[in-house]
Amino acid sequence: VVTDFQKTGKGLGSNRWESEAGKNLLLSVVLRPEFLEPHYQFYLNKFVSLGVYDFIRSLLPYKKISVKWPNDVYIDDHKVAGILINNTIKGRHFEFVVAGVGVNINQEEFFSDAPNPVSVIHYLKDPLDLEKCLKVLLTCLNDRYRHLENQQWSKIDSDYIDALYRLDVQSAFLAGNDSFNGRIKGVSEYGMLLIQHQNGEILEFDFKEVEFIQ
Repeated sequence: VVTDFQKTGKGLGSNRWESEAGKNLLLSVVLRPEFLEPHYQFYLNKFVSLGVYDFIRSLLPYKKISVKWPNDVYIDDHKVAGILINNTIKGRHFEFVVAGVGVNINQEEFFSDAPNPVSVIHYLKDPLDLEKCLKVLLTCLNDRYRHLENQQWSKIDSDYIDALYRLDVQSAFLAGNDSFNGRIKGVSEYGMLLIQHQNGEILEFDFKEVEFIQ
């Protein structure tokens, strides 16, 4: 399901997604992964974020592209794409999944209070054809979905870790009211972010429990 404009683009929690009309890719992909057991649900985040990551890399092969846990896509230290996944589970299976994806393509100015947005156009001379971009993005998502269908867990895991933003880089974090230095070491089986504290302890964090200190 594709649109060229949305008034109230939704992000994680109370976040909103800003997008100028006719400038970006805004879509929701409806999936029915009946082959996937609910305890593997973080693989949905992995496959979608890797699909978007592949797409951005195809446009900007010379730039540093990464996945900021759990599923934002970055160019260097700037956010180019956001993903929001909603699941409906019935019994021990997914009834359906809606993966909302927003990718900044041709928007040159941003007016919201989002700290670090960027568009692909900032790195290119000319605007891109959104219809062609959509076809490439859907191909990338489809390829990654095949990995999920074929239960290629090790490939999905290794590719996601390799793409992870600031992996094993000394960084400052804020968890609640506590700030600390540490290094991202990976992601747990259930999608928890693993950070090695400066004292050597491995800490696990769920969504919204930890953030980078810019």
